[in-house]
Amino acid sequence: FVFQDRLFVGTDRPGEVIRIDPDDTWDLVCGAPRETPVGWKYPLSGLDTGFGNWLNAHIWRMNEYNGRLYIGTWNMATDFRRVADADTYLRPHYGFDLFETTDGWHFTPVTTNGFGDIYSNGVRSFASTPYGLFVGTANKWQGLRVWQGIERTDTSEPDQPPHAPLRLETETADNRV
Repeated sequence: FVFQDRLFVGTDRPGEVIRIDPDDTWDLVCGAPRETPVGWKYPLSGLDTGFGNWLNAHIWRMNEYNGRLYIGTWNMATDFRRVADADTYLRPHYGFDLFETTDGWHFTPVTTNGFGDIYSNGVRSFASTPYGLFVGTANKWQGLRVWQGIERTDTSEPDQPPHAPLRLETETADNRV
C-alpha cells in the first residue's frame, strides 16, 4: 500500500511490515531484526513480528483514511482453540489486531482482540467512504462482520497501550538512560 509516497508491504509468516522508499532503499517497520548487505536492520517501530504478537501470522490489509494508515492482521490463535490446554494460553490473543499510524513509524492499536469478537480472526477488507472507514473481517465460524469507524474526539489517551518492544537498546549518559 502506498502511504506518504512510500510502498508498505505486509508479509506472511512471519507477519512483518517493510517500507520501500522512492530511491529503492527499504526499512523494516515491524519485524525481526536482521543483518543485510548494508548492515543491520531494526524495526523502526520497535515492534517485533506481528506487531509484537507472533500469532499475527499475516499482515493482511492496509488502507489510508483521514491521513492515517491502518494495518490489519490475520491472527491464527483462534484456529488452535480446541487444542488441549491451548485455550488458557491463547484466549487473551484471540481476534485480529488493527493498528494505525500517522507517520508510518509510530503505531497505536485500534484493537488487539478483533473488537471483542474472538472468532473474527482477520481484517479482510477496508472501504473509505464519506460515512467513515469500514472494516470487513474474516470469521469462518460465525460469518464475517463489518465495522464502521467512529472518529474519536478525545485522542489524549489511546484505548489500549501499544505492545512493549521485545528488543530494546538503551544508551546512558550522565547517569540517565
